[in-house]
Amino acid sequence: MSLWLNSTLGIVAAVAARVDTRGAWIDLKKPIVEQLIVPNPADLDARQRRDLLELYREVSERTLLPLPQIAHDPVRADVDRGMMAALGFDVNLDGLRRLLAEEPIFYAPESLDGER
Repeated sequence: MSLWLNSTLGIVAAVAARVDTRGAWIDLKKPIVEQLIVPNPADLDARQRRDLLELYREVSERTLLPLPQIAHDPVRADVDRGMMAALGFDVNLDGLRRLLAEEPIFYAPESLDGER
């Protein structure tokens, strides 16, 4: 779960399920989190589970950059590459990370004055 929720696709799923609140704040209510689309470990074969466990071991002690810096986050890029490979997708998520870095919901109102 931690790999998925910190992957670009996991972030996109969470952002799509968010509930806007006041100002720059968002809320992920428990019923929404329970309905998030995530890979089911029971549907993964032994190789996929092994690859994901190895990926977790590789990245679990590394520090992720804040979401506004997602486009230049080497750890997030490694998570994405490893997740896509383990799940059997030949997809590069660099462009999606660049788009997410520009997403206004990741910025507090006072930081929207060009401090990206």
